[in-house]
Amino acid sequence: EIGELDLDLVQGQGEYKLHQTFLLRLANREFYKNFEIITVSKAVDNCVRNHFLTRKNKNIKLLENSILISSYNRSAPIVESQSNQFIYISRINLQKGHDTLIRAWQKIQSPQKGKLLIVGPDETNQKFHKLADGDNSIEFTGAVTDVKKYLNQSTIGIFPSQKEGLPLSLLEMMAYNLPIIVSNIEELTSIIGHKQEGLVFELDNIDDLKSKIEFALKNKDKMIQYGKNARLKVMKICMENEPIKFHDQFYRVI
Repeated sequence: EIGELDLDLVQGQGEYKLHQTFLLRLANREFYKNFEIITVSKAVDNCVRNHFLTRKNKNIKLLENSILISSYNRSAPIVESQSNQFIYISRINLQKGHDTLIRAWQKIQSPQKGKLLIVGPDETNQKFHKLADGDNSIEFTGAVTDVKKYLNQSTIGIFPSQKEGLPLSLLEMMAYNLPIIVSNIEELTSIIGHKQEGLVFELDNIDDLKSKIEFALKNKDKMIQYGKNARLKVMKICMENEPIKFHDQFYRVI
């Protein structure tokens, strides 16, 4: 059997006391004792190994999340004259940084800021809808079956999450030539370099996120280049992964 460990499950990140963390590790080690493990990102792989979440004799394989890159293409390139549309694609819950994003967005006074599109199913009984109430520049789409039309209309991606593995929506943003503003958690900064494929802000820091959005608004030519870099980066990731070949080899091993 193949088990996929999710970083939310194995990495407490301050939510648990020391004894709770210890018990959680033991529980995971016992739960996964009969599984072979596939980790979906380098950050998850490091977490599993560094926290001894599996037994020593267990086979751990890294298969980073991947997309079929050829099916993600903009109908037109991002241009400087285009109006800004920022996009965040994620489940809406208390770990995904929506509150930080909305509060930072509301502090920006620039007429160039455009629209903030928040895409994903809501798990909070519209907690963040209420936070954004009255702000016509913020739009919630709810759950969608195909994000491509929204990505094709957007110019900048944002990922303020507190916890991740390697989210497919991040790869999808990159494939659409979007520069990404990300929180400084390893799961995101291992993919997005500061002023390389986007910008990095301090986790949960509203003012720092505000300053990064304002930088993006004032330096659109640079952001366009970061977006081109993001497309090249995700192409490299997806070509290196070869998920079909990986699965064929892995199933033969077990």
